Amino acid sequence: MGQDLVVPSLGENAVIGAIDVALVTLLYFSYRWAFIDTFGLVMLIEAAVFMLIGGAMEFSTSASGRAFVSFVFRKAVTLTPDDIRRSTMRAATFTLVGVLLFAESLLLALIY
Repeated sequence: MGQDLVVPSLGENAVIGAIDVALVTLLYFSYRWAFIDTFGLVMLIEAAVFMLIGGAMEFSTSASGRAFVSFVFRKAVTLTPDDIRRSTMRAATFTLVGVLLFAESLLLALIY
């Protein structure tokens, strides 16, 4: 389970990092924003977004989340154990990407 979670998270983190560098470079040349400061801010915002998405995905598979959806939409929600496991793994991947981005922005703040 550990390798199934870490490898996709690191891959997503690498792709997100490459997109961040391109975005921050564009902002640097367009508006003359400080590169390191902007890079850290973008990573911090993305970390918060990914952790919130992971938490929402995990909440959607919990018993209270299914009860909430059933109450709001007046529709019974049933999930198989395999659906719950796959959704939990996806949620954990998003959450781990958020934690990695937060750690990177923290490291950047400590170094800079």
